[in-house]
Formats: sequence, structure tokens, C-alpha cells
Amino acid sequence: MKVELNNRGYIVGIYKTASHMKKANVTAINPVKRHYYPDAGDVHQKADNVLKREFNPGTINTHWVGDITYIRSHQGWSYLACVLDLGSKEVVG
Repeated sequence: MKVELNNRGYIVGIYKTASHMKKANVTAINPVKRHYYPDAGDVHQKADNVLKREFNPGTINTHWVGDITYIRSHQGWSYLACVLDLGSKEVVG
């Protein structure tokens, strides 16, 4: 915005430009560069919805789901991954 104003003949600094943009409720949108992974291969497809939102099966040991999360500690980050059985609601792995 500052460069464009300077090109049009309005000599303003970056802070003056920022204050005018704030008064006018204008925010800058920065484009996000996409990551490039050279060895990624083909584009991954989404998995089929096998459960169809039925999270309470009648039998145990037939529907397993997994989750991974990270926990911040004093030494850095710890990762927690677990496998849950939807029938018994217990951690199986």
C-alpha cells in the first residue's frame, strides 16, 4: 500500500500508511506459499467413510479408531498416539 501511494505521488511512510489503513478498517492479505514435497508421489485421496457416523457399534473389537496429539512439556513436545475400540470405549493400543 505504501509503495502504491508513493508511486501515485503521496509521500507517506509505513507508519502513516498503517494508521490510515487502520482508520479505514483495511487489512492486508498475504498470499500463503504452498509447500512442495518432491517425493510425495501421487495426491492422496480421502479415505472412505466406513463408519457413517455410527460411533456406538453393538459388538466389541470390530471398530477401532486412532488419534494422535501433542503435549507440551518442560523438555519440548511429547506425542501421544492411541487406538480406541469403539465398542468397549477402551484404549487397545
